[in-house]
Amino acid sequence: MQNLSSRLEQARKNAQLTRDEVVQLASQTSGFSRSSLQDWEQEGNTREPKLEYLLDLARIYGIHPWTLISGEVLTTDHSLESMADIESLALNNLTNEPSNRNFPVPKWWLDERDLQVSQLVGYIYQGDTMSPTIANHAIIIVDKLQKQLIDGAVYVLIINSELFVRRVQRLPDGIRLINDNAKYTYVDISQEKLIKDDYLSVIGKVIFVGAYFERF
Repeated sequence: MQNLSSRLEQARKNAQLTRDEVVQLASQTSGFSRSSLQDWEQEGNTREPKLEYLLDLARIYGIHPWTLISGEVLTTDHSLESMADIESLALNNLTNEPSNRNFPVPKWWLDERDLQVSQLVGYIYQGDTMSPTIANHAIIIVDKLQKQLIDGAVYVLIINSELFVRRVQRLPDGIRLINDNAKYTYVDISQEKLIKDDYLSVIGKVIFVGAYFERF
């Protein structure tokens, strides 16, 4: 999965624009410096563009803003032109503690799936146990209303007070928690343990995996 810096640089190159040309085109709208643009495109840089800058960059590059935000290429026209088209989803760390960061979720994305932001929780994923499905530092969005464990789906679970992101396989006498990264082994949980109130709880089903891009 490409991160934001890679997508920004690639989008600019696809548009056949230099950084100076991009800054000039943005000077009458959002207005940012060449050094800022260079920082945003630099791999591993922690300086991140505000949403208004991303919207302007998408306009300049002739692509949909959601493509820059999430990496998802849209085949239909969806509105995402201002903060009025955005809902803000607070993000937690995998310790289940707030990260003080937010992820912009387009209202059309929620409407198409009949979702409310209040039923969602976002996490900044860490580690490689679910690679390549979920990359390190990816954003995952979880639907808290989908707690019924479906065979083959990915869930956020709390087991013995520790939070896990795992693919679930149903077994005749319990469940198997699978790491998509083959170098890690699976874990089986018996039905006997599942019925214990304090052993396992389901936060919800993972319904979106994307790339974190900015704080706003």
